[in-house]
Amino acid sequence: MEGYSDSSYEDLLFTKAPVAMAYVGRNCKFTHVNEAFCELVGYSQYELATRHFAQITHPDDVEMDRTEAERLVSDSERQGYQMLKRYITKDGRTVWCRLCVAALRKDGAFVHYIVHALDLPPAANYKIEQTPTGGISVRPSPRWLDLVRDNPRESVFVFVLAVTLGKTVDVTVIQQIGELIKHLFPK
Repeated sequence: MEGYSDSSYEDLLFTKAPVAMAYVGRNCKFTHVNEAFCELVGYSQYELATRHFAQITHPDDVEMDRTEAERLVSDSERQGYQMLKRYITKDGRTVWCRLCVAALRKDGAFVHYIVHALDLPPAANYKIEQTPTGGISVRPSPRWLDLVRDNPRESVFVFVLAVTLGKTVDVTVIQQIGELIKHLFPK
């Protein structure tokens, strides 16, 4: 890119990327994170620099992630892995992500993990599961389905709005919009 050195361009791509990205060392501690990763988990770059990945990972996901990470290091032919993972944010919320991890190797030796975390819809509105083939199954939760059944007109409006904006919508938002629509347009 004109006006940038290779290293400053690469740093800019990492730092300003809209996707949460991190470099994690062999010791499983964060060595470098971008702004999007900090926003995702609620910790600053300085706070994450002192943390092991397991400290911000949901306890039920730590072993699976650790196993995949060890396989990536030990198998030099393996380029990466993907999994569904939950992070625990600084304020205690659970964030679901599609985790994509690659190994950076130099002369065949492992250097560090390159992590991309893609945020998924709120788990309160969806049932999110890992499929046997490594894919993700996302289905509406029973709570959301009940709301759609009880408020079909409002739910269709919110669904169309969400699709148009490319956003996920929390159940409480649907309820609030439903109340507003009932007030403005009585049946």
